[in-house]
Amino acid sequence: MNTNEILAGTWLAKDDVDRRGVLVHVARVSVEEVGQDKQVKWALWFDEALKPMLLNKSNIRVLAALYGPETKEWTGKEIIVYNDPTISYAGQITGGLRLRMPEQAPARAIPKAAVAPAPEYTYPEDARGPAPSTGPAGADSDIPF
Repeated sequence: MNTNEILAGTWLAKDDVDRRGVLVHVARVSVEEVGQDKQVKWALWFDEALKPMLLNKSNIRVLAALYGPETKEWTGKEIIVYNDPTISYAGQITGGLRLRMPEQAPARAIPKAAVAPAPEYTYPEDARGPAPSTGPAGADSDIPF
């Protein structure tokens, strides 16, 4: 027997995914009552064989920024669910689940040879003004701190 089987919950947990994350497709969003106090939370369900994920405000904002504020528009969209060990809660670093956009190929870079260097500007001799003063003779040039 494996202890993870008995301890496995209904909802996706940070230990169910690693730092690299897993690519999933959104099946639907639901409103669920969770916990003994029956708190109302949004849940994100996936097409893949993965437990649904309870959404906090941060992850809702990520989805809204990527796919718009209408949850029906999230259906079928790709997202990466990953374990972020830097998340803090109540002043303690606890880790937790986060969402991010799937990696995309970077835009084609312009070859270096195609970019002309900026010309160096030279000031006319009289536009430079007087040379900076070094202070009175014998003065220490270091600034004391």
